[in-house]
Amino acid sequence: MAEFLFIDYQDDQLQNLSLQRRKREFTQKARYRKERLAAMGRLKSSTLVLRHRLPLAYVPLGLDGAELGPTTKSRPDGGPSGTDTPEPEAPQIIPVVNFGSPRRLSGDGFVDPFATTAFPMTGSMNSFFHQLRHFTIPGAYPVEQSRMTVWWWQQGTSQPAIAGNVEAATAHTKGVEALIELNGGVEALDHMAQSEIYHGDMLNAILTNTRPTLSPTATWRSKILQEEKIFHSTSNFITGFANQFKKDLSQLSCLGTSFFAAPWYSGLEDSMKDLLQWSQRLIQYYEIARLQTSITTQSDNDLFLVLEHQLMLIRYTPKLSASYTISDLLNEPLRVTLLIYLNACVWHFRVFPIMRYMVSPLQQILLSNTTGANSILHCIKRNAPDLLFWILFIGGVASRGHHEHLWFVAQLVELTSYLGISDWDAAQVILRGFFHMDHPGQPGGKELWEEVSASS
Repeated sequence: MAEFLFIDYQDDQLQNLSLQRRKREFTQKARYRKERLAAMGRLKSSTLVLRHRLPLAYVPLGLDGAELGPTTKSRPDGGPSGTDTPEPEAPQIIPVVNFGSPRRLSGDGFVDPFATTAFPMTGSMNSFFHQLRHFTIPGAYPVEQSRMTVWWWQQGTSQPAIAGNVEAATAHTKGVEALIELNGGVEALDHMAQSEIYHGDMLNAILTNTRPTLSPTATWRSKILQEEKIFHSTSNFITGFANQFKKDLSQLSCLGTSFFAAPWYSGLEDSMKDLLQWSQRLIQYYEIARLQTSITTQSDNDLFLVLEHQLMLIRYTPKLSASYTISDLLNEPLRVTLLIYLNACVWHFRVFPIMRYMVSPLQQILLSNTTGANSILHCIKRNAPDLLFWILFIGGVASRGHHEHLWFVAQLVELTSYLGISDWDAAQVILRGFFHMDHPGQPGGKELWEEVSASS
């Protein structure tokens, strides 16, 4: 098709209908051609972006199945042109472990040709949902990760309020409250949506060092299927599991036993005794569920919210009278450490910035002074050094990446020498007596121990 239309200016008159028609046809064809070229350009650009997002480098194949090299233009004599440069290759991307077949990419939100979502799926939203589905959700929920991934994907792609207000919900609590009111209040939401609202309220309370503003409703609590079994039953559910987990179950049976055998346990507040007993049963259940996922139910993640809500509601002030005991000093450090353990080792938030808002208060509590010249840290070291080792160790695991981490490591180095702990196996015995299980493939305890050993 010609790029130009040549006409005789002397014939270019309004009365010349034939010439006017030719001009209109030429203009329309030129416009349509530009639109087609622009559409093809957009298609090529989107395809190139998709290639670059593939977990494997894109290598085109010829008709015979052989790999094609960089595209070059040829001279009429068949040789490559000296002035033309090869088309840049897609950058080499390291494959993601266990990513699966490239066929799965068609369902991961990279391309949405049929506009299936309730909002425009931009490149940044594609990346957000991909990260959410494959990494954030599987790592953030204690149990039922697959089901939670499906639920979040369904909510995020069908409800614009959820997908468009994630940032606002995180940064502005008032925005969340407005969304709740627009939906008719908390009780008007489905059970899983209520769970996320309550969890977000607790995380906001951690960030602001306040108590949660929302109290879980009785209706919501009534739908937690295993609350009675976990928190209010005295039955030992560990003994009823398969023999193939015998070695693991023998370790799980030790979790938390050091709390109840310690001489200072009887002097703790009754509410703290309840929290320790609930924590022991729930953490044991969590560890068993990791081994035997068939025992879980769809509301099991809410069990951890119930415990965390209780930990957030209570505050303990040390009784610093002349006759105070070590038990009087332990309630608040124990509460904060249990809260850290839930978020770092069960919810797996240890890599997120929110952990600093828990480890920093723990450090301040330990450094605060009693009525004498000694700090609470010094008093616990003198009267309950094994408990202090657990407290500092959990703080060290959760503080990685924050400036408080060096302080926790330094205290652990000194306490390790004081207790005569020589290796990781000996350290694990002490930690497991309180709460700790080092899971293969997850960074945490062993890495911290190696850091402490290297600093000794």
